[in-house]
Amino acid sequence: MIEKVIRGILRFKTSLSSSQKTLFAQVAETVQPSGIFITCMDSRVFPSSIASIEPGDSFIVRNAGNMVPHSKLVYEGWTPAEAAALELACVRNQVKSIFVCGHSDCKAMVGLHSLGGSAPQESSFVLDWIHRFGSSSYTKWEKMMVHDKSLHLEFSENGLKFEAIIDSKLTPPDQLSQINTLQQSLHVNSYSFMKEKIDSRDVKLYSLWFDIKNATCFIFNRTEKSFIPIINEQILNSASELNINQ
Repeated sequence: MIEKVIRGILRFKTSLSSSQKTLFAQVAETVQPSGIFITCMDSRVFPSSIASIEPGDSFIVRNAGNMVPHSKLVYEGWTPAEAAALELACVRNQVKSIFVCGHSDCKAMVGLHSLGGSAPQESSFVLDWIHRFGSSSYTKWEKMMVHDKSLHLEFSENGLKFEAIIDSKLTPPDQLSQINTLQQSLHVNSYSFMKEKIDSRDVKLYSLWFDIKNATCFIFNRTEKSFIPIINEQILNSASELNINQ
């Protein structure tokens, strides 16, 4: 792997265009990101590639399962990196857009689904992580499958409410992944320093979901109550329907 990394760095250095060199020189002096992405750490999901993000455009936070730990789970002596990143981006740097991005074939969601809502029986940091911070997503999926075959769900957190219909053609872990993406987006609103900005629409909150096999990114449309594919710029005609705190 080190050989690939070293060669990649050298290729990056030698292939930089004059415009790219100028861009790096500019962001070295001043930078004003306009967004923050909270995504899964999966090796196949790179927001910089999927969304063609340039250096200086956005903060990026990555973890197993694109989790945003709920504020009620924060305790004295432990501050989640995700909360710190949200404060850094939205409070200290006035970032106006938050994107929580999940994806298909998410191994964290496969693990969460396999736990069946129970705490892990083995000593495992990753299983403890996905159970502790993803169990609310699993509870929603389980309730949907047992009690509501229409795959219709209601989401609510700290005054922010919306409804969603999950695609019945997806595998259970992928259904869970879409639910988790929406649930983790809601968790952003559990923090008091974010609620005011979200309520006032000073910050807009979006949920993205990437289909790896088809290399297609979906975005949640609050009016249609579902994830819709981003296939052309016509989707911008309904831009006001794409943030879940509209």
